[in-house]
Amino acid sequence: MQKRVKNKKPKRGFKETSTEYLNQQEILGGKGTIYTTPHSGGNYYFRTYIAESKKYFRRSLRTTERETALKKGEDLMLDILAKMTSGHKLFGQRLLTNLVKTHWNLDYLIL
Repeated sequence: MQKRVKNKKPKRGFKETSTEYLNQQEILGGKGTIYTTPHSGGNYYFRTYIAESKKYFRRSLRTTERETALKKGEDLMLDILAKMTSGHKLFGQRLLTNLVKTHWNLDYLIL
């Protein structure tokens, strides 16, 4: 086991020792990861960490071929980066927050 350098953050999104994330491969220099799961039937998934929202963005790539998954994952990552630079949000607001603001017009209420 390697000793962690003080104040250095660990790699996000890539699970080195995991039984749930199989066949992992980083894409675009570690910005995203494609992987399969034991229960996926061989289908590949895409995952990346969105720092602004402090959440993982996950999406099925709907393919069982590694090369096709790499291409789809890179395209999806580029779309995400384009949306983020143009100011779009990837995750919506909570439902209760939207209901309070639209129906009762209580902008001062913070949930």
